[in-house]
Amino acid sequence: MVPFTDNPSKTYLYYVYYPRDNMNTKLLVSHGMVLDTLHISLMCHALYYYLVTSFGNVDALQMTTWSLIMSDHYS
Repeated sequence: MVPFTDNPSKTYLYYVYYPRDNMNTKLLVSHGMVLDTLHISLMCHALYYYLVTSFGNVDALQMTTWSLIMSDHYS
């Protein structure tokens, strides 16, 4: 999750330094930022479920959360 802190600043700097890029490239950068945000959010949910909500519950490790399955699609 640490690399996520660098991604918004790089996205911002891209738009500042390359204002003349075509719209398709700008949309591609925005799309990547949205997918990265979604992936990090889903991983945070899965980690919270396993480490906080199900703390000490060994049986919870046998099932996969919906957010972990979905994060695989967006990574």
